[in-house]
Amino acid sequence: MFCIDEGGKSVEVIPESWLFGKPDSEKRVKCFWPPVKNPAKYVSQRKKPEQDWKSYAARVLRKYDCYQNARHALPRAEDTSDWSEPDATPKRKRVSVSRRGADRLEHDSSEDELNQAKGCLKRLPEAPKRKEMTTVPHCIVNHKTFRIVQTTTATPSIGLGSSGPNNEQNADSTVVELLKKLVLDSGVIKRTLQNIEGRLEKLETCVEHRVQASGQSCVDSCLILHPFSTVADFQAFDTVLDDDKKEVLKCELLRCGGDTTVEFIGRVMKKLMTNEVGLKYSLWGFRNNINFSKTAAWEVVKDSALSFKRINSTEKAIEKSVSEWFRHSGDRIKQQNNKLLIKPSGSNSTT
Repeated sequence: MFCIDEGGKSVEVIPESWLFGKPDSEKRVKCFWPPVKNPAKYVSQRKKPEQDWKSYAARVLRKYDCYQNARHALPRAEDTSDWSEPDATPKRKRVSVSRRGADRLEHDSSEDELNQAKGCLKRLPEAPKRKEMTTVPHCIVNHKTFRIVQTTTATPSIGLGSSGPNNEQNADSTVVELLKKLVLDSGVIKRTLQNIEGRLEKLETCVEHRVQASGQSCVDSCLILHPFSTVADFQAFDTVLDDDKKEVLKCELLRCGGDTTVEFIGRVMKKLMTNEVGLKYSLWGFRNNINFSKTAAWEVVKDSALSFKRINSTEKAIEKSVSEWFRHSGDRIKQQNNKLLIKPSGSNSTT
């Protein structure tokens, strides 16, 4: 807080901390004054009074929150002691602020300096139009200081400036570049998935080799030497499938391979049983057929198909493929018989 006091001979600006004593009937108090030729520095810095300072009688004319405002009002105090009318708005000097030093600008939070800062901000040139990055000035004001800072924000070139043919061309080129990057990224993702599938297949092969090298017999490492040709043989095999043999059977079925669920299931079922045995089974036991879903082999078949990453199958697709295989067992038998009938006739014609 700064005051304009009248010491009788002169009018000066002093900090409120230099005043002391109780005011008398004429509202006079005491004040300290530094014994220097240029006390302005002491006043602006609000330096504490020292022992060698002299005291004088003073009368406070008016108080101000800022030293500069008090200095602007000092000429009026020298001319008149009538303060009934408000202070005239002092003229402000134009302050040029460079863009590089804008983020270093820092002053007291007086109303006059805030107005100067806003004026400087309005006179700043517009940010240059760039393709990817744009520098946008912002003014951050709080109750103590204000700063004019430059912040860099990423904005697409499509939204800068007014619309026109150049901006439309820039927008088209930006869309094309984004599409090119999208295509490249999709290719990278596809190759990554292929590499992962290859590594999974290698891992499964390594597991199979370890199972074979663990000292198991040939019958245990290869449970199915030939497809089962009778229902009794298949049921006897199904009853001895414990957890360990299920894992071995799963490895055997995964070696069947295939690019689709239908192809994989066809190869697996062909390895398990002949078409004559398949004619007596159905997945859910419909039409007085044997229920294949109640067997342990069905659990291994379904688990193998779900674990085979190449086909990426689902339970519904697996169930449909197995049902269709059982339903067309009779058709495959007819095709085999027709081929056997065609071969002898063909051999006679050649002879």
